[in-house]
Amino acid sequence: MAYILYHFFQMRWNELFLMMKYTLNFLILIIFFACESKSEELIVSKTNTSMSTKKDVNANIEDEDNDKIHFQDSKIWQGRYSGVLPCSDCDGIEIIIFLKPKKKYTLQMSYLNSSEPEVKEKGSFSWLDANNILFDNEEAMEFMVSEDRLWLLKSKRIPAMKLANNAQYILQKNEKP
Repeated sequence: MAYILYHFFQMRWNELFLMMKYTLNFLILIIFFACESKSEELIVSKTNTSMSTKKDVNANIEDEDNDKIHFQDSKIWQGRYSGVLPCSDCDGIEIIIFLKPKKKYTLQMSYLNSSEPEVKEKGSFSWLDANNILFDNEEAMEFMVSEDRLWLLKSKRIPAMKLANNAQYILQKNEKP
C-alpha cells in the first residue's frame, strides 16, 4: 500500500511540476510580449512628442521674429548715450555718444586721471543688420542698439573676449534728442 501511495504522489508531483513549468513559460511569454508592445508605444509617443516640440519651437521663433523691434526702422535709437568703460592704464574711459538722424554720430572720449588727450570726432555709421551699427572711425566700433542702451561689441583697442557678455561695456541712454 505504501508503494502504491508513493507512486501515486510521485505521479501527481511530476504532473504538478510539469504543469507549473508550462505555466511559468506561458507567463514569461506574456510578460515579454506585453513589454515589447509598450516599448513600441513609448517610441511612437516620444517621436510624436519630439515632432510637436519641434513645431512649437519653430512657431515660437516665428513669433519672436514678428515681435522683434528693428531699431533701424524707428527713431528710438536717436539720442545721447554715456558711460565709463574699463581701462587698463587709467581709471576708466568716459564715453559720450550722440546718435543723430541720417546715420550721423558725435563721439567724446575722456581718459580719467590720464595724460591722454580727450578725443572728439564726428562721423557717420552704417547699419549691419536690424540692431547693430558700425562707426566709420579708426576704431571701427560696433554697437548693438537696444531701447535704452548701446552694447559695445567690437573695437580695435579692446580684445573681443573681454567684450563678450560683459556688462562693463554698456552705454546708457540719458536723454532724447
